[in-house]
Amino acid sequence: MSREASVDHVTQNMETYNKIAEHYHVTATPELRAWKEESMRRFAAFLPGAHVVVPGCGDGRDSRFVASLALQVTSFDLSDAMLRIAQNQDPSGAYLKLDFRDMASLRGPFDGIWASGCLYHLTKAEFAQCVTTCRSLLSKAGVLYVSMKEGQGERYEEVLGPRYPGGTEARALLHGRRFYAYYGRDELLKALDGFALLVEQRVEPAEGGFELWLRKRLPPS
Repeated sequence: MSREASVDHVTQNMETYNKIAEHYHVTATPELRAWKEESMRRFAAFLPGAHVVVPGCGDGRDSRFVASLALQVTSFDLSDAMLRIAQNQDPSGAYLKLDFRDMASLRGPFDGIWASGCLYHLTKAEFAQCVTTCRSLLSKAGVLYVSMKEGQGERYEEVLGPRYPGGTEARALLHGRRFYAYYGRDELLKALDGFALLVEQRVEPAEGGFELWLRKRLPPS
């Protein structure tokens, strides 16, 4: 995908997220939140320290829960509307406006990166670069969590799937075109080179996909 197309897909995604931000809370179903909160507890248990970054934080729901686990959280998103909601609900939180592709500008090191439901908006080439950046931002034994969509290819989508969180209410309110990249398991693990797999599981609520907890692999001495 060309750089011009890359800029276009990010712009398109942000237009959609800005438009749907006020209704995005409908995706926080009790079943999905219970699942994700257990995933965040597992993430916290693996961390070598307390400094965490949450990319693509959206309305801040995960950032607030991670902070409740006695962790120091820096969050960012590129959607102005999502960031306004996050900051209004969490005035003491640290929320930045930042593109995934500019993560290298963050001041690490961080002990963990909680990247839930966001990095699949990058092209596969961008994701590979983002993985390298995440590794550089993590402390020794730092932990990366990612959740990614299972499938093949990269494409724009406008119609929400039958298992999209929020069901009929989400389909009625969350209109817009978004770009996604899909991965097979082996393809995803190859893209996560430089990390050692700690735990993996399939996401059962919502649309499924992969959840991976990974530890930064140190170069051989």
